[in-house]
Amino acid sequence: IQFVGGWDGDEKIELQRLVAKMRENAPLKDKRYMLQAVSRYGRMLYYASSELRSDKTVVLAAVSTFGTALKFAHPRLRADKEVVLAAVRQDGMAIEFSSDELKADPLVISECNWERIKSVLQYADESAKDDYDHVMNVIKNDGRELQYVSKRLQKNQEVV
Repeated sequence: IQFVGGWDGDEKIELQRLVAKMRENAPLKDKRYMLQAVSRYGRMLYYASSELRSDKTVVLAAVSTFGTALKFAHPRLRADKEVVLAAVRQDGMAIEFSSDELKADPLVISECNWERIKSVLQYADESAKDDYDHVMNVIKNDGRELQYVSKRLQKNQEVV
């Protein structure tokens, strides 16, 4: 099953049952059931109907438990600051799936969960890669981010 990879034990069995149920009824349209599923396993947003992928309550529940479920949300919600903040706070990699505008937002960048993120600047907007304050905030947490900084800032001795 596509999403079961890192799960084990009873949790894997429960997840497999959920996936099987989802496949029988996919895309699932029952909001109450879907809320229950994504609240526990955010990646289940994948099986939601397009209507539920556009529902802010459902998407918030999903990204709060699995930030990168943002990729399954309607584009309107990928541009919603509240939804994106919930996603990046859970998993900083979710910034990849946010709107271009929010990829450049200082608050969104600063709120990324550093424990789970591979790179903030890799997916950030070009203007964020060239903003001294944002770049300094990012590289103080992880110097490897220097590779994604703008050419102009890479020449700045204070940054390097």
